[in-house]
Amino acid sequence: MECNGFEVVFSHKSKYACEIPSLVTYGSELFTCLTPLEKIEKAGIFSTEDGYEWRCRLIDRANLWAYQIFNKELYIATSSFDKKYTFILKYNGSEFKEVLKLSPGGGGGSGLIESLGVFKDYLFAGRRNEIWRSLDGERWEKVFEFSSNKSLYQFLEYEDKFYSFEGEPIRKPCNVYVTGDGRNWKLYKTYDFVEWFRSHSPSDRVVLDYPYIADGRGNVYFFNGRLNKILERRFTRQPHNVAVRLKSLEDRLFILYGAGTCASARGEVWVYDGFKLSRILTLPYGVYDIEIFKGYLYLACNNWSNIGGFCESFVLKVSPNLREEQPPLIMTLTSDGKPLIGNLLAGSLIVDAIPIHGYKTKILHLLVSEPLILEIEAQTLSGSWICYDRVLIKPNVMNEIEIPFEGKMIRFKLSSLRDKMAIIREAEIILY
Repeated sequence: MECNGFEVVFSHKSKYACEIPSLVTYGSELFTCLTPLEKIEKAGIFSTEDGYEWRCRLIDRANLWAYQIFNKELYIATSSFDKKYTFILKYNGSEFKEVLKLSPGGGGGSGLIESLGVFKDYLFAGRRNEIWRSLDGERWEKVFEFSSNKSLYQFLEYEDKFYSFEGEPIRKPCNVYVTGDGRNWKLYKTYDFVEWFRSHSPSDRVVLDYPYIADGRGNVYFFNGRLNKILERRFTRQPHNVAVRLKSLEDRLFILYGAGTCASARGEVWVYDGFKLSRILTLPYGVYDIEIFKGYLYLACNNWSNIGGFCESFVLKVSPNLREEQPPLIMTLTSDGKPLIGNLLAGSLIVDAIPIHGYKTKILHLLVSEPLILEIEAQTLSGSWICYDRVLIKPNVMNEIEIPFEGKMIRFKLSSLRDKMAIIREAEIILY
């Protein structure tokens, strides 16, 4: 079926909800997985070589959230439909081989392996309370245990260290763990304002200048040892449990939006090239993953609206030549990812950098209880930072500051005067 330049090339309709969590290319094949919430015949792993004709490769395999290329072979993490087991399967281009089997295997933090990554020649797997690793992809050892009862949804490498981010169950706080050698792990930081991190992406495919991570409220950050928010989506139809997948393809970061399982929502696809943040698609259903296959974009989509009495999970083929737009954005100011609103400030505070390239108008709103000094730093297109301006922020009035600087990013430093404690009541920037 083709409509308005979009073509559905794989589809499953049912009165029961299903989901397609992932798309991954390997060699001449494109793989996907159909995960039912009720037992149906078509559950399993599917692949295509031409983008149209799909064949079932494995039955009774669901929840393919994690995947990774390691030693030139494809590894996927999946589960049995009854959620008793979680598996890592290796694919060499012709057949699958089971290389790890653990119990239990449910999703949403119930035991499923939901992150795979590569660090210092080892393949790593993360799930609830555990991190495993393998040198050859077949013999595995558990290298870390923790006790938060949360799953691990993402591995990231930054400056020769390897980080793992907690995901579901949905509750505060969320921990980040770190290792320098792959064997000795420790708690790196606790984010008491994050309920769960998202992504599930391969660890070596989420990097431009920095690795990137998202949370379940739709915020996207680059990570340089701390969180730096680059995008905030304020959903109206689906304010909770936002499904976000980050994936780098051809030196661009794709940001995909949907909603959690069985929640209908508008889907969006954004792209970031390290300079400019743009939206390329808005769809009436959730988008869970993206791949480039034979020169086209393929999207894993889920529609739980139950229009006509059924739900649908499908793969959408899209031309890669899409028009980019920059819709107006309102960004809550944050520091290390945490919103500034409600903070008590004594001393100074560094605000996360914000991408501004392509936006002509940038207006900062600040409302504080005591006077502050605002320093505005701007990043030029060459990548260097300059001190652009220094402004006195008046107390108990809304300070509206227009920033005419054209560049790549801006960031702010707030400093209190005479060590007085200042309450930050409003802090946001409007871009259009």
